[in-house]
Amino acid sequence: RYLIWTDRDQSGFPSEGTPNTLADAAPAAQYARKQTYLAVKRLAALRAAADLLGQLGRHELAEHCDRAVDRDAVRVHRQAWLDDHYAVCVDKSALGLTDATTGEPLPYDELPGWDAYSIYTGNGLLLPMMIGQPPLLDPDQLIKDLINATRETMGPYGCGHTSAELDNVHISQNLWRDLLARYLGHSGSALTQRYWDLQVMSNTGGASHGYIDTYINNDHAFFPRGVVCIGSLLSYPRLTIDKLAPGGDRI
Repeated sequence: RYLIWTDRDQSGFPSEGTPNTLADAAPAAQYARKQTYLAVKRLAALRAAADLLGQLGRHELAEHCDRAVDRDAVRVHRQAWLDDHYAVCVDKSALGLTDATTGEPLPYDELPGWDAYSIYTGNGLLLPMMIGQPPLLDPDQLIKDLINATRETMGPYGCGHTSAELDNVHISQNLWRDLLARYLGHSGSALTQRYWDLQVMSNTGGASHGYIDTYINNDHAFFPRGVVCIGSLLSYPRLTIDKLAPGGDRI
């Protein structure tokens, strides 16, 4: 019910509760209303909710969730697609938005980077695809977005959150994007050496930071996010395990 409620103007995008924990991200990726990646995650969550509710016999609410997904997936694509990629957000106004750290209003009228390329677009689709669910947006458009965003966000140790912030690299999110690429049928990026170079740099000489997800000054050392690399064992054969397939379990 919250996922349905958070789309306050029936645009297909959540517009309440959208500030997130990407504390090193540009304002558009951290604070904006109507963020595209959150809209896609909302769609995936509503589809999952529909499946779960259906298993519990709550068919009316399950059908409500399914209808919202079918309707809003079209709306998300129509509003966010910018010729060769999906925008970071579709509401570029900074009016009423505050910095979560300082509590101060953001010093912009228009959020910089709202139309940037982002590696987060399909973030919410990987886990559903691992259990046999189809992508909720057109896979050809998702692959195009993924390829173009990878090119435009490239830095020495992988890709930044968006093309507006090339230095804000999270290795785990790069790996997540690579796994999604494999499940979409794309070969994925060949950036493993860049990811490894960051690990080597962070564990050379006097430095000993174990797995590090981003630059040392972000305090993401000895961090558990590196466990996402296990997904490589699933994504290369594109293994899917569907416990709800018609006729029984399907692998």
